[in-house]
Amino acid sequence: KLKFNSADAKFAGLEQGKEYLLSNAKDKSAVETALGITLPEIGATEDSLDFTSLIPKLMTDKGTTVASTIEVDVEANNRWDASANRIYTLICNKPELYLVTNPGNFWSKEFSVDSCDIKTGDVETISQKLQYQYRKKGDEQWINCDRLIQFDDYPADKQYQVRAVYREGIETEPVDVELETPQQLPNSGMEEWSTVKGETFTISDSWFKKATYYKFYPYAEGESDKWWDTNNLRSQDGNIILGMGHPVCFAPCVSYTEDVKHGNRAALIYTSGHGGGYTSTGEELYTAGAIAGNLFIGTYSWTDKTETVNRGHAFSVRPTAVKFWYNYHPKNQDAFKVYVELKNGEEVIATGTYIPDPISSETGWQEGQVEVQYGEHPKAATSICVQFLSTDKTSFSDSDFDKNKSMTFPVMGDWRVHIGSMLYIDDISLIFDK
Repeated sequence: KLKFNSADAKFAGLEQGKEYLLSNAKDKSAVETALGITLPEIGATEDSLDFTSLIPKLMTDKGTTVASTIEVDVEANNRWDASANRIYTLICNKPELYLVTNPGNFWSKEFSVDSCDIKTGDVETISQKLQYQYRKKGDEQWINCDRLIQFDDYPADKQYQVRAVYREGIETEPVDVELETPQQLPNSGMEEWSTVKGETFTISDSWFKKATYYKFYPYAEGESDKWWDTNNLRSQDGNIILGMGHPVCFAPCVSYTEDVKHGNRAALIYTSGHGGGYTSTGEELYTAGAIAGNLFIGTYSWTDKTETVNRGHAFSVRPTAVKFWYNYHPKNQDAFKVYVELKNGEEVIATGTYIPDPISSETGWQEGQVEVQYGEHPKAATSICVQFLSTDKTSFSDSDFDKNKSMTFPVMGDWRVHIGSMLYIDDISLIFDK
């Protein structure tokens, strides 16, 4: 004999409290059909009740615990032992589920869920029946989704919530999601520059000619939050003895130019055959003082023939690529270099490098792109650096330069320089594809 009592509506086919006599074919069929189990045949000398197929059907009441009882009595040798009834209680509790997310996977136009941590319950069964959902924060409507949620464009709403649902009424606690807001770099068009007057000196081969050099900075005059810097301090470090010198010592290796792709100004970065404190003249070039022109986000200092380069500026958005326009005038055959780096604190979380195949003639204006690669477990960004180098070479010979070449600089006018490859940069833009 068997009684089955449960608050679960799916078992309503069995009357609560009714005693089903399993020697009665109709009663036996009703129990087997309702519970989805197979009962032992009457007359067996040994057998057991197998509830394996019943367990997956048990559900909570929208997360509230539900208890089901099965009361069994057996007749043997023409005797019912009512005092020894077996009562089996099946407790169906709400499983413990927790959504696992990494804020490093919350980008500008997509976010994702790492997994759902199933603390209690049948992990395999629950995993197969999980449904992920998201909504705009503050909305009531949840939208079914996969673990990766992608938008066609940058959504105006940046605040979302995501959760996992297992059956009706069993959900994880919602996790707040905030998408990044795409931003561009200040002075990305290279329009903003300022100049500071340097020293005036008598040109060494003439008592009558004087020259004044200027320092060039890639930001507006009076700018308090400076993003870009150069290694001009090194290229313009030369000796002026008794007020005499040679202009080749004091030319900036990074300045602005009106040879542009768009707008009024672009950056001109060239490989310098002078600087570093070496007293180059029109005829002499000290390759130990030669350097690649360097325009980058960060700060630069040159003291006692030692340079200190601090790359990066505070930035909290993560681009997937950096685009730019360039025009390259190589000396002989050469290649410039672009490097992108993002950090979280002191940890480098992403890098990208662009070095074209060696170039032997002027390119004209072309578009370049650096792909930024993030690690398997991305983190949020706290700083960014974009760096342009006029060459990827780190050591030089005389053949890398045109000696004593005439060049016209803004403000400074005509100047003589030991000049190598020249890189023009304009219209830098950050790309956000995630």
